[in-house]
Amino acid sequence: MMSEIKYRTVHELVRYQLKSKLKVPRPLSIKQNQRSREEFKKQLDLKIKEKLDEVEKQNLNYQQIRYWCEDETRIGLKTITGRLLTGKGVKPIGKHQWLFKYFWIYGLIEPQTGESFYDEFCHLDTVCMERFLELFSEKYPRGKIFEHWQPLSVIHELR
Repeated sequence: MMSEIKYRTVHELVRYQLKSKLKVPRPLSIKQNQRSREEFKKQLDLKIKEKLDEVEKQNLNYQQIRYWCEDETRIGLKTITGRLLTGKGVKPIGKHQWLFKYFWIYGLIEPQTGESFYDEFCHLDTVCMERFLELFSEKYPRGKIFEHWQPLSVIHELR
């Protein structure tokens, strides 16, 4: 049988005797696959090198190469995560279902010149990415576009 303990008693025990405090947990989606994330990290360097080698071989006939770096960001509202009690030096991880009202901004920047191109979309998916690349191609019609996907997305416009 459990008896009720006052919050103040628990707080004093945890905070002053155990030297811990309430902390906001680092968010971790319940849908996240830990194994696939670790596998991606292991193969990332190799994939980037292969893509850069491929681009270098294909572009020997072009006089100028423009490198465009691509990224997406979600903007909107999310629910606030409460604080959790943990031991001293222990970072809490709170698993929860994301409930957002948001939109996405897709953007490209050419680091060498600072020129940028961006647009707003409702989702982060293949359909929106294809439309974004179509809009980019309309604004920069000359050249060929090569893509490298996340986390370092590089678009090359050749002139």
